Amino acid sequence: MPFITDKLEALKEQNKESKATPNASEPQVSNPSDKGYGFRSRFDFSIKSVMQQLRANIIGQDKVLGQIEQMLQIIKAELSDSQKPLGVALLLGPTGVGKTSTARLLAKAISGNENNLCRIDMNTLSQEHYAASLIGAPPGYVGSKEGNTMFDANLIAGSYSTPSVVLFDELEKASNEVLIALLDVLDSGELRLTSGVKTINFRNSIILMTSNLGVKELFSYQQKSKKCSPQKEQKIIQKALEKKFLPEFINRIDSVIYYQSIPKQQLLDIIDLEIKLLQERTSHTIILSDDVKNSLMEQYDIRYGVRDVKRLLLHHIFPLVAQRVLESKTQSIIHKNKGKFLVQDDKNE
Repeated sequence: MPFITDKLEALKEQNKESKATPNASEPQVSNPSDKGYGFRSRFDFSIKSVMQQLRANIIGQDKVLGQIEQMLQIIKAELSDSQKPLGVALLLGPTGVGKTSTARLLAKAISGNENNLCRIDMNTLSQEHYAASLIGAPPGYVGSKEGNTMFDANLIAGSYSTPSVVLFDELEKASNEVLIALLDVLDSGELRLTSGVKTINFRNSIILMTSNLGVKELFSYQQKSKKCSPQKEQKIIQKALEKKFLPEFINRIDSVIYYQSIPKQQLLDIIDLEIKLLQERTSHTIILSDDVKNSLMEQYDIRYGVRDVKRLLLHHIFPLVAQRVLESKTQSIIHKNKGKFLVQDDKNE
């Protein structure tokens, strides 16, 4: 009973603090920013810190991050329905724009560990009989009495002060039977297994679902039209969403969040971020000249988003850096000469 234990410990700490507060019986002006006064959330994550981490790693999605922040504020203020998950959001948009990364970063920022994300790949649940992986085998089948499921109940439970983050990735690929099973989770915050002896509780969970619905239609429109505004992108994707999912499923989602295609003007920020992450992994200084960055931008394919930037770096930059690292060099200054990416000789090393 880790959740109950955490709750009791938290209440003990609050009692200690209230006893230690001078003049506790006198009325105080409520100020949520002052510890010991006013409203105090049971959740100990800092919204400011979480959002700083998200904004540092998710580029070109300011509106999306604003919606995520609003969801966290509602959760932190404990305004969520106690009989449902803390929050349910469907993340829509083209591939490679940061939908899955948002879930990973959120889990890490809230709990301190990226591995605390409970991720379910819905692509593996595309057949109707795979619903047993979620809710257990039907009565009379092997494993029905044990109530086996692919969910990690302890990970989903989180703790009294820390919510869990559950990701249903590529939702559109799940079978109808799996989606029906999810309806109960979104509606009641619980999943009762077919065995009848186990129930998995999602009421302390932030549930995120991702989907690439509408991507084909969006790309087709982009091919025909030179410009595709964010509003037009959202309209195309929303139409695909309503065509795929029943209204009763969509109505159980708190927030439908639309990610935009990453425009070329944001590419420099993404390239700089990826190079920064590579430097942190290798403790190796990497400097790209302007002509190298411009060449990478010219090769960028908007259909694949950040994944295409990573692919370009892996193809053009990583081999040069790897060679320098293996030679025990401390930095790589990369420029372009006669159509080739080259490392500038450093005579000081």
